[in-house]
Amino acid sequence: MVTEVNGLALTVHGPAGAVDLVVPVGASASDVAREYARQAGLAEVPDVHTRLGRRLPPGSAIVDLGVDSGDLLVAAPGAPARSGPPQAPVAPTAGPADRGPGPVATLWFGAATSVALLTGWYAAHAAGSTRQAAVLLLAFAALVGVLPVGSLAHRRVVAAPAFGAAAAFAVAWDPHPARLPTVIGVAALIAAVVAAVGRALDRRAEEAMRAWIATGTLLFVVSTAAALLGLAEQVVWAVLLVAATFAGGAPSCGRPPSRSSRPGAPAWSRPARPRSWR
Repeated sequence: MVTEVNGLALTVHGPAGAVDLVVPVGASASDVAREYARQAGLAEVPDVHTRLGRRLPPGSAIVDLGVDSGDLLVAAPGAPARSGPPQAPVAPTAGPADRGPGPVATLWFGAATSVALLTGWYAAHAAGSTRQAAVLLLAFAALVGVLPVGSLAHRRVVAAPAFGAAAAFAVAWDPHPARLPTVIGVAALIAAVVAAVGRALDRRAEEAMRAWIATGTLLFVVSTAAALLGLAEQVVWAVLLVAATFAGGAPSCGRPPSRSSRPGAPAWSRPARPRSWR
């Protein structure tokens, strides 16, 4: 889960416009609603929803509900407002099994992605029922990975395109070196399709899904164009190398941190950029 130094940076849209907040990591949905009502000057405390319309239970911590730093929340009219600062969040009583995913889960799905790619490579060189079983297993893993079920769904969906790409690589494999770019392009296209399905079902990992879709589409377009034009495989690798070099130097990678992410910022604060009003 991505967090700021002193809390979560959120944007809350509501009846009075959009307000940017930096909230404590343990803040509940009701705390966020009361702070929005206070800063926006509302007479009522709104209910907080995700941008897809799912209402966040007022007494639950937002991190346990899958809210990450940078997320967009929607405030809708709710109960009458109470004066005073936001109340301290109540410590959750949920057990360890109900807590949000940690670094172990991220490491686990990263290892699963590596295993998927290795399985696709070995399945491509296998024959008969072994190859078919491996392809079916990889395809089934990709299908299960995009299902928005469980607290780790937004982590699992990031690894799902790798399983789809591995299955497609095993099916489209050709030992001729000149056809390797085309095989990789087909696998990349399937990865982009799996990522698009996962993004449509669960948008909590939208940024990672967009990266999968953009990368897979680029690989497919470059490899297919080279095959249609009769270009050598070295041309494909050169074009992809140049594209990767420019992608790594995107301006967003070197953007300086906002004032709200610097050490010493208060637990409840507003970023330096002005509030936007409708």
